[in-house]
Amino acid sequence: MRQQKVKSEIAEVKDEFNKEESVIESKEDEATNEDDEKESETEDMWNDSKNEWYEKEGNIDLE
Repeated sequence: MRQQKVKSEIAEVKDEFNKEESVIESKEDEATNEDDEKESETEDMWNDSKNEWYEKEGNIDLE
């Protein structure tokens, strides 16, 4: 009986650990997605600025 109780407690701890690990992974994924979005926005801003400069300074229409 004692052995079964210990196995049950171990299973509960493993389940709790897996749930917490899943939450952490989800938050990490969310942070990565936010970083990717910010990086994409920065690249877009850089490209827009570069295009504006070429159009102004080089009289080149890039579109």
